[in-house]
Amino acid sequence: MNIGFDIDDTIANYAKLKVLFAQAYDKTKASGKGILDINKWITHGMFDWTDEQKKEYESQTVGALYPFLKPEYEGLQIMNKLRKDGHKIYIITRRGVDGLSKKKSTKTWLKELNVQYDKLVMNELDKIQYMLKHNIEILVDDSFSKCIEAEMAGIFAIQKSCFLHISDKTKETLKNKNLIQQEGVFHNYCSSWHEVYEQIQKKTNDKPMIERYPIIIDTDMTNEIDDEYALSYLYSFENAKIEAVTIAQHFSLYRGQYDVAKNVENSYQKTLEITKLIRPDLVNKIYKGDTMIKAFGSWDKNVSDAVKNIIRICHENEKVIFIAIGAMTNLAHALEIDPKVADKIKLYSLMGFSGINKLLPETNMTGDFYSTKKVLESIKDKTIFPASDFTNLSLTLEDIKPYTKNNNLMKLLYEDTKSIYKLFNCKHKSFFDIIIPFYLSNPVPFIESETGIKLNSTCVLYKRSKNKAVIATSWNQDIILKDLFKRLKNYES
Repeated sequence: MNIGFDIDDTIANYAKLKVLFAQAYDKTKASGKGILDINKWITHGMFDWTDEQKKEYESQTVGALYPFLKPEYEGLQIMNKLRKDGHKIYIITRRGVDGLSKKKSTKTWLKELNVQYDKLVMNELDKIQYMLKHNIEILVDDSFSKCIEAEMAGIFAIQKSCFLHISDKTKETLKNKNLIQQEGVFHNYCSSWHEVYEQIQKKTNDKPMIERYPIIIDTDMTNEIDDEYALSYLYSFENAKIEAVTIAQHFSLYRGQYDVAKNVENSYQKTLEITKLIRPDLVNKIYKGDTMIKAFGSWDKNVSDAVKNIIRICHENEKVIFIAIGAMTNLAHALEIDPKVADKIKLYSLMGFSGINKLLPETNMTGDFYSTKKVLESIKDKTIFPASDFTNLSLTLEDIKPYTKNNNLMKLLYEDTKSIYKLFNCKHKSFFDIIIPFYLSNPVPFIESETGIKLNSTCVLYKRSKNKAVIATSWNQDIILKDLFKRLKNYES
């Protein structure tokens, strides 16, 4: 589909910036009384300015504020996601009408923000006619009246405003025509970008990533507690196409878990326990993985069920989502047997550290560096979530306990969490691995950037390299935890 996005006050808060500058202007060049009526527009009663002062303010600010605009990154992320999914993105704005804003500077601004789009349309006074002429079927705009106009022309409109303001005259006119359900709010008004994304998905019949492709989740279940939550969380998405749960090897000398075969068996049994409890239909899709890594001399002589089924599932499908939350031994072995598997995999993995922590050792890599290197260098379609960017995903036993009532799954998770906290002598831990199921269902709260990656024996380094990956991070991690508990609460008996 062709989708049109406005810029100012839709994906960037222009009005808020104008108000801040208006307050400064009022203080230095006008009465200094400040805002008299926050519900009025700047030059229509917000301040007690004369007509001359209003004109002076407009001449000094219109167009001049554009370079200072801060975007709503969730909005930019939606635009990039929709374009990646095959939709055409048109940015349609009145910018340029004032004669001050230039297309070149707007293009530069969009480029700096890494916004992906097909066409930038500026100085457009009749946005609706342009959309009709170019077969643009969806509009996302802050303007209340523009959304109404679009709907009346047969264009599906979504109002998303950084600074919701509608003139009293417009409100009264539209209320009289019964075109609004709430005062000042268009009936397709969305208060968050997540809602916008959902509305567009419904309209375009797009499915979230978690429902679009078959999924393999590769886990070292008994190495850490967050794997249990990640698998349970993934299971909670009823329409997720889970084709396999493969068991990854692990050994932890500091915990006495040095018998890899035993660890694989323990992880298999724990996975089976969780699966029987909440997704018994998937019991036959759990496969034990390798117990020997190439770095120690060779792969397992007998190809494991996990490796066999990774290859099978890739042969049977055009694309496969591979969630790697353990050492990448199984996937690397599959690639060694059949290199064409690399073309079928969309890899999602938590690994590495960014910022000041970027040289810290990375657990899954140090567990099997050879396999990590082979996977990251073989697979081009990969998204990495740096662990250090998600430390706020932390839970205490007190956070978890309220959800255990009449919920056998949460009771199991609570007791296992309690044992891990006792072992580590800690009161809380970060539940990193739940990030990936959430991202696949709702990528809106994430910021993504493509970067080169290099590897050393302990970690991923983000720097110039031909080996590219998408790095995803998020600034709003509370919603991930809320969604986790909301979904796992559904397992109450």
